[in-house]
Amino acid sequence: MVTRPDSSGWRSTSSTRRSNSGSSSRGFNITTDVAVSSVSFNPAIPLQGTSTQIKANITNLGNAEARNAVVAARNSSGSLIGQTTVTLDAGFSQEISINWNLAGLNFGLYSADVSVSLNVDTNKSNNVKSSTLSIEQDLLAPQFSSISVQNILENSTNIIFSVEVSDIGVGV
Repeated sequence: MVTRPDSSGWRSTSSTRRSNSGSSSRGFNITTDVAVSSVSFNPAIPLQGTSTQIKANITNLGNAEARNAVVAARNSSGSLIGQTTVTLDAGFSQEISINWNLAGLNFGLYSADVSVSLNVDTNKSNNVKSSTLSIEQDLLAPQFSSISVQNILENSTNIIFSVEVSDIGVGV
């Protein structure tokens, strides 16, 4: 049996002798192809100064185990947000989570790229997926109840009243 790498992965061939009448051979390709199949955020619309989880589904589309594939998340300027490794059996998927601390970011739209890399990957075109995150501004939107004032005396220097204030802003 001979095993050697070729352009599409590892190729293994074996040959068998049958008497003296000839030989037969058969071959099969052993491939590893990891892909980022989806990217999402939890919470999907976080508030300024909070954090979100980047959720990515990583799939092994090959027919061999993919060991220690590196999954990395980067912001739109290319800075590393975080990374992890996964090992996937052939045909299996796994969801990974990477925490993204949003402190210091203004409200608005931000993109994140999630990539997966493996030493031997037969199709690198499916290794990156991007998604856009919308960070919302946390607004304090006070709502006041009616103010009630009772028993005001002429020439009073102190007035006692009560009011209830509620935050009806975006909130978490």
